Amino acid sequence: MRSSPTSYQSWSGARFTAKIPGRFVNPAKLESFLDRKFDDYYTVEMRNNFYSVTTPYHLTTEEIKRNC
Repeated sequence: MRSSPTSYQSWSGARFTAKIPGRFVNPAKLESFLDRKFDDYYTVEMRNNFYSVTTPYHLTTEEIKRNC
């Protein structure tokens, strides 16, 4: 189920960044998970083998482990 843009009115406001070691992430699973949860309301950058994932809501460690 995709979220509607109105669900993320706070995207222009608060943002949360999770730093995830690249060795623990399947990039395809990460993208699929973020698309399902946030539609297009997220950014991902890779630096020094760490993913920096910025979203309008906090991602828990458990969510990341379970979905990526």
